[in-house]
Amino acid sequence: MDLLYRSIRGLSPLICAIYGTAPKTIVELLLDRGAKPDLPSTEGVTVLHVLATKKDPFGIADMLLSRGAKVDSMSSEGTPLHFAAQCGNLEMMEVLLKYEANPNSVVQSSYAPLTMALLSSSLKCVELVIQAGADVNAAKPVTPLIIAARYGLSDCIKCLLKYGADPNIADEIGITPVEIAAIHGWKKCVEILFPDTSPVDKFADWSIDGIMEHVKSGSSEGHLDNMMQASFKAQGDYAFEREDYVHASAQYTLAIGSGPEDPILYSKRCLCYLRMGEKNKALDDASTCERLGCFVSRRFHEQGSALIPTEDYGQAGEALISSLKLDSESGPVGEGSREEDV
Repeated sequence: MDLLYRSIRGLSPLICAIYGTAPKTIVELLLDRGAKPDLPSTEGVTVLHVLATKKDPFGIADMLLSRGAKVDSMSSEGTPLHFAAQCGNLEMMEVLLKYEANPNSVVQSSYAPLTMALLSSSLKCVELVIQAGADVNAAKPVTPLIIAARYGLSDCIKCLLKYGADPNIADEIGITPVEIAAIHGWKKCVEILFPDTSPVDKFADWSIDGIMEHVKSGSSEGHLDNMMQASFKAQGDYAFEREDYVHASAQYTLAIGSGPEDPILYSKRCLCYLRMGEKNKALDDASTCERLGCFVSRRFHEQGSALIPTEDYGQAGEALISSLKLDSESGPVGEGSREEDV
């Protein structure tokens, strides 16, 4: 097979070319000889993804796009626009958006380019992607404004509000951006959000100082941990629904470490490990669930545990699902009957 068409150890000749000397000349030569501009690595990364993370003084990205490269090619971590936004690479974002990159494309992790731009703390990148059509109220319940409030990005909050972000959209557990900012101690952000936020009943004194005092006095005790845990869980659930089990398991791990022990989180991570083929980790989480009283049927648990070493993950998963009872009706032992003798 022609080397121009295949990847070597996951990296195409085009990807290797941009790291060498005279990269534009070599890329032009490869394209003229029939190299495919969208040939991905084993992780789905194309040469555009790589260029999005670095400077491109020779205009290689523009050349690739003008010769048919897909501007929204998707890897496990997103499109080239996701990569550029995450790196705060304004110049590359401008090139990609010139070729109509989708500013609302959502990667399996539930992040859109606007979210990535916020996480890079680049106001210019945030404004650029919004002007290109990014939805400032997308990704409910974890909206861009909630993310900006969590990280104290006061200038980005101003920008989001300017373009129509709604400060009254609450997060997963009903906390608004102004309260999130207060919990984290970002008073300047509270001052920016307050005029556009509708009064919240639980605050006896609906004022900037009243909100800050409410949080300081302990009235919001435990909200921060609950908020973070709920956020990680929501992102894990979103990734799980899209069969992105690696990301889902990582989010469930963060949720487990950010709040009180929750057997449901262990059970969900257990299922991720099953789908990933991590049998020992799955068994560890299954045992933790049992210790926390999550199992309803020991028979199904034993059946699932026995099937995991045989690598029959499909049947093992079904058995463990039956025992874990992930729906809202399940509860720890003592809250309901445990069917030991099903």
